[in-house]
Amino acid sequence: MPAALRMALARRPHTAAILDRRLPPPRGLDIDFVEVNPINQAFRRMVRDLEFDICEMAVVTHYLARAHGFPVSAIPVFVSRHLPTAAVEYNAGSGISGPADLAGTRVGSRSYTMTTAVWARGMLARQFGLDTAAVTWVVSDIEHVPGLSLPANVERVPGADLRTMLRGGELAAGIGLAAASGTVRPLWADTAAVDESWLARAGAVPVNHTVVIREDLLRGAPGLAAEIFRWFSAAADLGAQSPADARSPADQPRDPGPPGGYGLTAGNRACLELLLELTREQLPGERGLPRSVDDAFLDL
Repeated sequence: MPAALRMALARRPHTAAILDRRLPPPRGLDIDFVEVNPINQAFRRMVRDLEFDICEMAVVTHYLARAHGFPVSAIPVFVSRHLPTAAVEYNAGSGISGPADLAGTRVGSRSYTMTTAVWARGMLARQFGLDTAAVTWVVSDIEHVPGLSLPANVERVPGADLRTMLRGGELAAGIGLAAASGTVRPLWADTAAVDESWLARAGAVPVNHTVVIREDLLRGAPGLAAEIFRWFSAAADLGAQSPADARSPADQPRDPGPPGGYGLTAGNRACLELLLELTREQLPGERGLPRSVDDAFLDL
């Protein structure tokens, strides 16, 4: 085991006790906290270079990393989860009046496999009947996992300023671009009502980020995964008691906490299985995806 373990983790109320060293790590391990801001920039570094020993990671990135044989294992700790409704915006001059009008248009997101985008496309298809194959999905960044088989209706525009494209009308809509302006508005005026409808239909609050650990580290330290799981769980308990002590930087997500808790509970399992199902649907060329949640997460 290395003298110090490198960890990349975003600050949130339920992770602050770890980052502030109020909770000692298991086995007296020395943790070198590496600040990565925004945290999504750590995902590619972890998948491609195994740069960290412990790392926050988007769940879809983890599913795809497993599909391509990258040696990381996930523990059922869900440090970020939120509904994608508010992330979907449209240009008011594009002639769109609802989700069905997105067919035949160009819709941008940072990457195709971004977990929020996978959830949003799933919501658009399942709740509103959008044929996602009739949309051109425009992406500007490199996917975290190399060698993916992206659908033919994905258009890569490396380095493009998608926010400006949406505001200027080159894109009809966007996911996760935070481009709101005079011309760019949320696709749904009443996001709360849409969220309630989705939850009634799907029964799952979307999970976005989990925590992964290098497999070589786990092989050399039996029981360590369970101890790290308990460490994160204790930090979440402290965050629930004193959330005001854990303010996030302005450019980090402000999650209200880990609703649904940690572990492979029935609710979390249903949520993760649904996300795995959506990943299969949206990436039909990816044959090596985990068969089930149990193939993707350690059951601790």
